[in-house]
Amino acid sequence: MVTKREFENALEIIKLYAEQLEKLNSKLNDAIGPGTVSQDELFSDTAYYSARLFNVLANNRRHLGFHTDTSFLNLKVKDFSQISRTQLFKCRHFGDKMKREIESLCRAANIEMLP
Repeated sequence: MVTKREFENALEIIKLYAEQLEKLNSKLNDAIGPGTVSQDELFSDTAYYSARLFNVLANNRRHLGFHTDTSFLNLKVKDFSQISRTQLFKCRHFGDKMKREIESLCRAANIEMLP
């Protein structure tokens, strides 16, 4: 059972996170103007993934079709639409956690992966 103190601590963390999001949104609007770029477009042009996933992708970059280090370093979330799930599961050390992470990233960016 969650104690009142634990609940209050969790609520405080959520409030701090909401404040961070408001500040980031404000900075984004200042940088590009409100409504200039859709959230899907912005997110799909970025690359926010875990260090573990980055390392697995880096170590398997040739298998995934990245023939130079520079092409791999420019990998964005939208690029996962060109990589099949089958290719990913053939990568060494690629497992269910990374599968869920990529699927979550793609869902958030409104991107479909190849089967």
